[in-house]
Amino acid sequence: MGKNNDISGLKIRKDISGMVFRNLTAIKPSYKVRNQTYWECLCICGNTHFALITKLISGEVGSCGCYKRAKAKSDSTIHGLFYHPLHSKWKDMLNRCYNKNASSYHLYGERGVTVCEEWKNSFLDFYNWAISNGWEKGLQLDKDKKGNGFIYSPNSCCFLTSKENNNNRRNNRYVIYEGERLTIAQWSEKLGISRSILTRNLDKGFSVLEILNKYKNKK
Repeated sequence: MGKNNDISGLKIRKDISGMVFRNLTAIKPSYKVRNQTYWECLCICGNTHFALITKLISGEVGSCGCYKRAKAKSDSTIHGLFYHPLHSKWKDMLNRCYNKNASSYHLYGERGVTVCEEWKNSFLDFYNWAISNGWEKGLQLDKDKKGNGFIYSPNSCCFLTSKENNNNRRNNRYVIYEGERLTIAQWSEKLGISRSILTRNLDKGFSVLEILNKYKNKK
């Protein structure tokens, strides 16, 4: 195995911070018993649970035990939401911010993007906020339009259509023309000019004003 890491004062062989094991998200190493590391985990139900890293990785442990308790009590209040589309959005949000193995981690967690404690610790809090703030199937969670782009929280997030979210991306080209600031995609739609034509002319060295004026005059 790899070289030992030192996290929270404990020497560990493998860092699983932010990784999701069914209903559990690994938070940090907590203590050792007979040289075996127990990790503090967050369960989907909001409970904190401590589990052996070997049992998390093997799949032997995947919840705090609440699933069995809820099933025994026929309580579907929490776990009836496990397959809800918002649950996958919540898991994806945590993964891209805290899971170093996630494909999009370099665009989020590595850049300092975080999740507020309220949502990080409770899917139900995230779910209740989403339902009360206009969530519909197909909408995307956005943190840039209302916030500074570096935290997911009730105050900084909203739901947008895919088109609106694409126009909000931090790597969009913005153009100010006749006092109006729009993305290339928005100018393309407004003027009825192909986005590829606008982009191609920009890449050839033409100024944005020259391109927009040229096609606007034609229209």
